[in-house]
Amino acid sequence: MKRFITNLALAAALSVGGAFAATDAESPQGLLKGKLPDNAAGLKRVAITSFVVQVVTDFGVEMKRSSNTFYSKVHSLTPEQLQGLADGLYAQMAQELSAAGIEVVPADQVAGHAALADLHKVGRKSPAVVNDSSIKKISALVGAKGLPIVLLQLGDQKVPKYYTEVPEGTYSNQLLGWDRQSREWLRESDVLNGLTIVTAQQKIADDLNATTLAVRLTIPLVDMGIERKVSFTGGGDVGKVRPNPRLVEAGTVFSFAGPNGNAGHMTQQIMVLQKPVAIQGVKFEVEAGAPRDGGGLIGALFGAAGVNSDKADFMVKVDAAELQAGATAASAALFKDLAQTLVAAK
Repeated sequence: MKRFITNLALAAALSVGGAFAATDAESPQGLLKGKLPDNAAGLKRVAITSFVVQVVTDFGVEMKRSSNTFYSKVHSLTPEQLQGLADGLYAQMAQELSAAGIEVVPADQVAGHAALADLHKVGRKSPAVVNDSSIKKISALVGAKGLPIVLLQLGDQKVPKYYTEVPEGTYSNQLLGWDRQSREWLRESDVLNGLTIVTAQQKIADDLNATTLAVRLTIPLVDMGIERKVSFTGGGDVGKVRPNPRLVEAGTVFSFAGPNGNAGHMTQQIMVLQKPVAIQGVKFEVEAGAPRDGGGLIGALFGAAGVNSDKADFMVKVDAAELQAGATAASAALFKDLAQTLVAAK
């Protein structure tokens, strides 16, 4: 809530007049919903200024009654493979936009704009690792095509329903913070650099006479739960891992800034995925992991569970080529729906 208020305050400070220049919009297939710039004519030419793929690599759950914890880690994806995933998704989006008649400014032309250097100065270097211990996740953030990782306008967004559920036979009402885990995927923000971020993207929009498009795609790979075991002969709770790769709602966000618009409107001109899009055809291997260091789940996340650590209750192996192929196929419908939304904008 604090971050949302800060974004609104930034938008208000930059805007001229009281109203935001944005119009309610929903995609033809209902995958996306939000607001588009009022000057929708500019949407027929798009400059992609940020394209961030968030892969949730580490995931944990903790039982309320006993503080018993279980933790999973995806250990098979290299930075090079994650980069290939991001670049492939970027190419798929550019293809779907072009097929719909939307001109996509070439990536090298965007990269050569002076204002993009300002975004690189305040953005994260790709790949970036974000340890969200408060929501029991660690993620790798990758910027496609050498674009900067900036997150001001791409934070988690509210959607009507959250579809993330624990595996069958486990108990969400006995898990610590599960409601928060199911609705939040990234708590990091760069709102302190917000003025630089929005003005740089607005400058690119004005100079290239194109709507700037910033993208975040969030991909969790597994769900986790804890099955409660009560026995007089010993034993204890049992953790479960269920493969469930998808583009997830709330964390999959598209943000726009139209040419000759107002930079402060960017934090409101946002389309958000309304329901998850499954990634098919990916095989998983789940093995027992090594003992963890540190106390409880927070100790695991802050201590043993570094991005290069092999310490977790469950080690998850995913084939990178299958993940890229599946994610590209799954995103095609999403990007096509986005493109049709922009074409239909009045």
